[in-house]
Amino acid sequence: MIRTVACVLAAALGAGAAGAADKLVMAPPPAWVQPVSPPATSKPDSAAIHLILQDQQVDLEPGRQTRYSESVARIQTPQGLSAANIAFAWNPDTSTATVHKLQIHRGDKVIDLLATQSFTVVRRENNLENAMIDGVLTATLQPEGVQVGDVIDFAVSVTDSDPALKSHVEEIGGGWNGAPVDRVHLRVQWPSNVPLRLREAVGLPSLKPVRKNGLSSVELSMDALQPLPLPKGAPLRYTEVRQFEMSDFASWSDLAALMAPLYAKAAVLPAASPLKAEIATIAGQSADPKARAEAALALVQDRVRYVFLGMNDGGLVPADADTTWSRRFGDCKGKTVLLLALLKALGVEAEPVIVNAGGGDGLDQRLPMVALFNHVLVRATIAGKTYWLDGTRQGDTQLDAIKMPDFRWGLPLMPGAKLVAMDQPPLDQPMSSTTIRIDATAGITLPAPMHVETVWHDDVAVAFNLQLANLTPDMRDRALKDYWRGQYDFLDPKTVTVSFDAAKREEHLVVDGDAKMDWSNGWYETDGTAIGYKADFSRDAGPNQDAPFAVAYPIYTRTTEAILLPPGRFTDYHAEQRQSPKRLRARRGGADLRQVRPQGRGDGGVRCGAQDQARILYLHQP
Repeated sequence: MIRTVACVLAAALGAGAAGAADKLVMAPPPAWVQPVSPPATSKPDSAAIHLILQDQQVDLEPGRQTRYSESVARIQTPQGLSAANIAFAWNPDTSTATVHKLQIHRGDKVIDLLATQSFTVVRRENNLENAMIDGVLTATLQPEGVQVGDVIDFAVSVTDSDPALKSHVEEIGGGWNGAPVDRVHLRVQWPSNVPLRLREAVGLPSLKPVRKNGLSSVELSMDALQPLPLPKGAPLRYTEVRQFEMSDFASWSDLAALMAPLYAKAAVLPAASPLKAEIATIAGQSADPKARAEAALALVQDRVRYVFLGMNDGGLVPADADTTWSRRFGDCKGKTVLLLALLKALGVEAEPVIVNAGGGDGLDQRLPMVALFNHVLVRATIAGKTYWLDGTRQGDTQLDAIKMPDFRWGLPLMPGAKLVAMDQPPLDQPMSSTTIRIDATAGITLPAPMHVETVWHDDVAVAFNLQLANLTPDMRDRALKDYWRGQYDFLDPKTVTVSFDAAKREEHLVVDGDAKMDWSNGWYETDGTAIGYKADFSRDAGPNQDAPFAVAYPIYTRTTEAILLPPGRFTDYHAEQRQSPKRLRARRGGADLRQVRPQGRGDGGVRCGAQDQARILYLHQP
């Protein structure tokens, strides 16, 4: 990962500013901070915590940003007392922090907690189990004597100086949509000669800069703020409300020009690099650029484990290729640089591309900012075809089998770069193919032998295999039986098997057991298939009410089922539908057959390919 946005206020108290030094400083607010008073009246409500004031003030200077935040909140119930626990995290590599205020207001009495209590600083590494080391420290303080009805006032400022950004400045703030707030206040100032661009999301008024004494500033204050309803089912870009962005990057190309030299420098191999022996081995195995790229990718994916490192220069600067190789571990930056070095030496055209791994939707509509990106991968071009190579993945043995990643937008780190769309094409084969056979010839009320085979393809297959590979045989057997029970709750699995084809990237699962078919309503619906969908396009009034609805894409599954029935009177619903209404009525006679719309088990949506059909078998009642 590269870096995520580090300017978040906790929903309850506004704690959680990003950044601090190894030791916290206690001092008054900076002189540029303008005092903001809470509303004169604040009416209690039924919430556990009532937010009275949330204040954000920012001082932007070339290469240096200071963020001041203050939050005032009233504890209204015993459940709300837990919100009095103050905790915030910071990266001491690039930032320093100063705590200005931590007070309890109880009636006319003001209790200064900083006079009698101190913060405890620990390094917790919250994501260590996910192979992520970021060097982040956490400060905590458990205020003594807090009671229901107390008002807690906490203020802290953070100064961040990231050398990797050089003189650039950027800021993301606002939000204010998690809970009602009596008053929110925002003020940002910067030197007037800094060409700062501004963007406001839905729910904020237009920010108009004011110039005075060589400084430009924007300011707003809003009272009685209520959360805005987010549009149900909308794409991610429509759910960002009351947020502002500021950046002095003139374009995406300007941002790429800042980041590209970091990767170019780190990918240079010295004359005595141990990687040159690996390069010679790969080159000697094949002259085909595609085969060489596959071998280089396998080296990075299989022989260098993934460990996120977010400590050097704010997590923006990649380790050089030789360092990553000698460590035999690296994050996405280090693995990308290693792969770039290998590909360049092997004569394969490639460049790094930064992306947002989770929130790329709508990136093209935002201001150019480094903070919007949190992952990097390689775009290689071989014989005019583009391949997306990610060193943090596993099992990519064939370049032609690698699908377009679901990041929506990417920024190549090269001169004159623009955002590139990363649109996934429709799937050319199912994500899963399932074959079901139920032998009910002994009678429909008896347990019927059931045989199911499912083949998972591509990334899902690789992930499934990796999960099972860490289990003992007994644990794997139990896990597989639990999996099949989750797929078919009427199945009692007896024997299970699994196999993985690395070349085809396929996981083959088989189960045999006894099924209890449900004929209680006089009909049986086939399993794992569904057509039709009762869509609900209603929305509450609010911003972006007319936004489009997001759907799962790409998705494609295939299910084939055979049911062996005992001799008797059964009707195929779809076969009857092909008869004329008159013949259909005549065939029914006095049987209790209902003409219903085929539906899946539940209304979760379409779970089959467009060519698949749900079928219903009806039992004629004598």
